[in-house]
Amino acid sequence: MDRRVKRTRKAIKDAFLTLSQNQDINKIKVSELAELADINRKTFYLHYVDIFGVLEEIQNEFILEADLLVSGMGILNPLYKVDASRLLFEKLDFTSRKFKIILNTEVYNSIMNKTKEHFRALLIKEYENQGGENKEFFSYVFTFYSSGILDVFKDWFENHDKVSKEDVIKLMDILIKDALSLIKV
Repeated sequence: MDRRVKRTRKAIKDAFLTLSQNQDINKIKVSELAELADINRKTFYLHYVDIFGVLEEIQNEFILEADLLVSGMGILNPLYKVDASRLLFEKLDFTSRKFKIILNTEVYNSIMNKTKEHFRALLIKEYENQGGENKEFFSYVFTFYSSGILDVFKDWFENHDKVSKEDVIKLMDILIKDALSLIKV
């Protein structure tokens, strides 16, 4: 991608994140976003169909950056290693700091919900790849698993001064290992 295109898209996304701090995304107008990004409306439409296209790209970038590659981390592996929780936590921490300005907004919640869906789908795929046959039943476990991990992280991120990162990582390891005892592949 051309550097000018990257710079323009970044300006649009930054303006979107700034505007979404104080207003509902349904009320963000392309004209005000374009003005804040220092582009004209036509330029906006060269890159995105609408405001929701910007949100979708931001969501996809979060998922990509927070790269929840279940198979690479071995979360469903009975020999699950502590390092996987640490890596996941560090990635989420790094990525969330980038989006800190929109914490507790509908945009951040939308990003986290899409990430949970993505994480759940990866868990189900990994389960099937390992020969798991009871996908319908375990899809509930994976919903709980993906939501739990991301919600624990989100709670810590919002209140990180109350509990140390190390303690939360240890807790996540315990919870993940307990969940693995339920999942028989």
